This record gives sequence, C-alpha cells and structure tokens, in this order.
Amino acid sequence: MAINVLILSVLQQIRPHLPAGAKICCLGYPDVMVSTEQAQQHLGEETAARLQYRADSDAILNWHGLKPHLDRVIDAQSLFDAMGLELTVVDLVASRGGERILDLNGPLEADLAGSFDVVLDAGTMEHCFNVGQAVRNILDMAKVGGFIIHQNPMTMINHGFFNFSPTFYHDFYGQNGHQLVAPICGVAAHGIEVESRKLEHIKRDSVPLSMTMIVAVARKQHARPATWPMQSKYLNNPTLKS
Repeated sequence: MAINVLILSVLQQIRPHLPAGAKICCLGYPDVMVSTEQAQQHLGEETAARLQYRADSDAILNWHGLKPHLDRVIDAQSLFDAMGLELTVVDLVASRGGERILDLNGPLEADLAGSFDVVLDAGTMEHCFNVGQAVRNILDMAKVGGFIIHQNPMTMINHGFFNFSPTFYHDFYGQNGHQLVAPICGVAAHGIEVESRKLEHIKRDSVPLSMTMIVAVARKQHARPATWPMQSKYLNNPTLKS
C-alpha cells in the first residue's frame, strides 16, 4: 500500500476531529509516495522538518515504479509521529519491519476491535479474497467516531482480486448507519501528482482510462455488528421495470 498526496491531504483534513494521541492502523505498511515539497505544502514546514527518510528508498521506489519522480522515501513512522498519530501496521507479512501479522480474510482478533481513531486502507482490501469479512473487519477496528479511509483500485486489471465501484462504499456504510464524510472520488495518478473527481454513487458512470483508483472516507457512528447490504440499484427498483 502507499500514501499519495491525496491521502496525505485527507489525513490532514480529519486531524482536527481526532483526539490527542489518536491511534491509526494502516493495513499494510504505508510507503509514503510524497515529496518533501508536498509534505511541506500539506503539513507545514515545521512539521515537515521532523520527517525522516528510509535507507531502503531505492528499493521501495523501484517497487512502485516511481524512481524518476522521487529520490528518497519518507519514513511512515516519522510521518505519523510528526502528525501526532500513534501508528500500528497490520499485514500478512512483515515486509518493511514492525508489522503485526493479521489475515483480514478471517475473524478479527478481539484486541483490535474498536481500537483505532483512523483505519487506513490505501490498497489492501482488494487483495483479500473474502472481501465482505475484510470490510467488516476494517469497520470493526475503528472506534465509534473514528474514520475509515479507503483507496482501492477501480479499473486496475489483475492488481488484486477485485475492483470497486462507488456503490460498494455507499451501500455498505450507508445501509449500516455510518456516514460518508466526503464525496466518493475517482483518482488518476501521474507520477506523484494526482487528480480526482466526484463519482456517481448509484447510477452508472464512466471515467477516463487514467482514473484507476477510488477513494472513500467514512466515519463510524455506532458499534452494532455490520450486516450485508443490498445494492441500492435494486432497493430503489425492486421489480426492475423502470
């Protein structure tokens, strides 16, 4: 998974709504694909001055294909420390070091339930074959009042098991009584720069070929167990006659 400048911007926007010492859980180690200049722009120079950089930057940039656009990689731990967020990373493997091993395909481990002010899925849910269990786990990990940030593929063939449509987030969170706090957006990446636009959340929509990702931000409103939604298209037109 990776944090781009859009996700950094979303994190900055929700920071005023978080308590002191807020806890964030990242699903997969979050490689920070943000330049020093972008960090300064969104965090301020004083906060950005506290950032550190990874010794394995070259290998990480080669993995993401971004070597022409960045010469070093901000260390995620230093980023979240500078933002006043306590970081936990969960993953199937310890690819960057320090991850807690967790398989989102199965039931959530009890001590993780209701533990985080922010849960960041910046490219993990699509790799979980049992995607219903995975999104239920993601919701369950958040505290009531906490935020869930998704950035998943929308038109990326064979990147993961799944691509996602806006109705997935609209129906799962909305029908379970939670709040989407921003428009669901399609995202195109151009190196480390991104562009985005609002997507239709129920009606069919088309996007440019370059717009390969989707971003949704939800806020958890209660701790009741999630149920499986019905697609709004069918709720709104159950007889399929109009």
